Amino acid sequence: MRNKLVTRYAKSKLREGLNLVTKFWCVSEKDILSKNRERHFMNAKHSLRYYLTMGGDLTLTEIGEMLDCNHATIIHSKKQFLNLSEYDQLFRELHNIFLGDFDSSKVSLRKQLITTLMSGNSVSDKVDKIIKIYQLNYNNN
Repeated sequence: MRNKLVTRYAKSKLREGLNLVTKFWCVSEKDILSKNRERHFMNAKHSLRYYLTMGGDLTLTEIGEMLDCNHATIIHSKKQFLNLSEYDQLFRELHNIFLGDFDSSKVSLRKQLITTLMSGNSVSDKVDKIIKIYQLNYNNN
């Protein structure tokens, strides 16, 4: 993160966005702020960039300074997020979270599944854990 032209308010908005996005996508702040372009990390990056543009109170230059990219990258990410929100359920859910309208049980279920899938356990252990997660979720509903 560069410090040129970045206000305290922008930094607090970045922290808030990182908190939401890292929890939703189950990635670390380091991964979002890195140059890694794997799809999972790019989804998180697009989400964070979109979140920072939502209020309209941060300039594209200021967002770019914080995330070490330029204004065109921010514009591209905003378009990507909105396009993906049209047909991808995960992006729609995240958009609803950004707007303050969310169901936390869906996010926690998703987080449990991703954490299980990304764990170092064997495939059979992962399958068993996922089955248990769905059984618990199904019995609660």
